Amino acid sequence: MFSLPWYVYVLQFVAGLFLANGVPHFVQGISGHWFQSPFASPPGIGESSPVVNVLWGFLNLVIGFALLFAFAPKGADGIVRAEHAASLSSRPGRA
Repeated sequence: MFSLPWYVYVLQFVAGLFLANGVPHFVQGISGHWFQSPFASPPGIGESSPVVNVLWGFLNLVIGFALLFAFAPKGADGIVRAEHAASLSSRPGRA
């Protein structure tokens, strides 16, 4: 078993926030409905057009999946490679 650094858990949580925020914006946008976004006028009260919501939702989804992909545990393959490299460097008679 291996443990991940603390920041990986934080970044995976942030990725989940981006993904959770991207879904309603993207769905409302492709459905053709107006929906609140940070670009609405007035901010926090008005609604943005469907095109803005599709773009905003898609950007959130891209960022969320990019964070998950970049900081996801690499599984057993990464552990085996690391252990193999460590065993090679610890052999006697090697510089």
